[in-house]
Amino acid sequence: MSGAAELTKLILQHQNMMLGYILTHTADHFTAEDIFQEVCTTICEKYSDEIENFKAWAMQIARYKILSYYRDKGRGPDVVQLTPELADTLAEESLAFEKEGSFSPERHALLKCLAKVKGKNRALLLKRYGEGLSCKEAARAVNWTLNAVYVGLSRIRSFLEKCIRTELGRQGPWPSQA
Repeated sequence: MSGAAELTKLILQHQNMMLGYILTHTADHFTAEDIFQEVCTTICEKYSDEIENFKAWAMQIARYKILSYYRDKGRGPDVVQLTPELADTLAEESLAFEKEGSFSPERHALLKCLAKVKGKNRALLLKRYGEGLSCKEAARAVNWTLNAVYVGLSRIRSFLEKCIRTELGRQGPWPSQA
C-alpha cells in the first residue's frame, strides 16, 4: 500500500474519534468541521512512517488546533476558554471511549446534542461537568445564583434527553428506566 493510501486509511479509521473529540470542544458542527479539516491538513503535511502511535499523535494535533481556535477567536460573551488541563482531560476521555470500541449511536447523539448547547448554558456545563466544579462553585464562575444553576442544569439535562431521543428516533423510557 502506498504512503498516501496508508495515511488515508489511518485518517478514515480515526475520523469519528477525532471529529467527536473536536465537537465536544466547540459550539457547533460547522466549527468542528473546520477544525477537523485543519487537523487533516496538518496530518497530511507532517505525517511520516516513523510515527509509532498515529491515534495519539493525531489527537495531539486536534488538541493544539482547538486551543489555537479559541486563542484566535479571543474572548467574547459566548466564548468559553478551554484550558490546556481541560483539553487533556477531554482527550483522555475520548481515547478511553475509543478503547471501548467505536462510538455508540447514543454517544454520537449526545455529541450532536451537546453541540446545540450554546452561550451561558454551555459555559455552565463546562464549569460543572468539564472542570468538575460543584454547583456552588459553578454558580460563582458563571455569575449565576445557586438556584439559577440548579434550574439551568435541570433544563439542560431535559433538553439533552429530548434531543438524544429525537436523534435516535426513540420514544418512551430510557433502557435503564424500563
